[in-house]
Amino acid sequence: MSSSFCIYIETARRLIVRRVAEVAESLGVKRSQIALAWLLQNEQVVAPIIGATKESHYL
Repeated sequence: MSSSFCIYIETARRLIVRRVAEVAESLGVKRSQIALAWLLQNEQVVAPIIGATKESHYL
């Protein structure tokens, strides 16, 4: 991958993490609950991987 594409992907990931945090805060729930809710409603996800303890585990 080109370095500019990698920068684009990293920026997109950070924006997603930031938005998930905003939604979680507005609803008074944890970020993990927002992520799990998204996984459970997404028909393309066969099985979520549970146990990530750091942001780097799921980015």
